[in-house]
Amino acid sequence: MSYEDVPFESSLSTVRQLSSENRCIAAYDQLGLEGGCYPSRETVDEAARQVVAALEESGWVRRNLLRKDFGTWTVVMIRGNESLACAVEELSSSSEGQDQQLFREGYRSLVNLTLNRDVTQTGADTASP
Repeated sequence: MSYEDVPFESSLSTVRQLSSENRCIAAYDQLGLEGGCYPSRETVDEAARQVVAALEESGWVRRNLLRKDFGTWTVVMIRGNESLACAVEELSSSSEGQDQQLFREGYRSLVNLTLNRDVTQTGADTASP
């Protein structure tokens, strides 16, 4: 079995304190997107580090640096002809809607992943955050 045969969701099974439940199935389906959002009990910084490390162990390569803007970590990763956009945002008492409910359930961050297929790889940045 090659890395490309492993769904990105399987890569996340090694991430500590990350819920395996996709909390955004309906929204992603409505938008015609592949992916989902997974709440974590880790801080936003630790969740981002763990998710990227788990994806890299499954053969995903960073297309750009993992960076934090306005409290949200973002990175795009490439594997074969697929790209995976990853954003990890902090949950707080000022979060709204579903995010507020997740915060009340004890989650501290939310990992959003969106998969795109048939992407031409133009190069990857393998530097660490």
